[in-house]
Amino acid sequence: IQKLNPISLLGLPHVATEDDIHNDFFVPKGAIVITNNWRLIVFPRHRLFYRDANTWADPEIFRPERFVETANSTKKKDP
Repeated sequence: IQKLNPISLLGLPHVATEDDIHNDFFVPKGAIVITNNWRLIVFPRHRLFYRDANTWADPEIFRPERFVETANSTKKKDP
């Protein structure tokens, strides 16, 4: 289980299914997009989403069980 940092420097390639504008950058339909996970490791401000207290209860505490469904609970949807 990997919690604090991505396990690879680059994410898996994705293909844009339609034209899109992301942060004022035009991404045409059919473009291959690869995330830069290295940036998440090096620049702490980019890690804030993954440790957002508004999304996760106690985000700094390693609790893998929060993603495991049991008979009495439902898995919280990953934002």
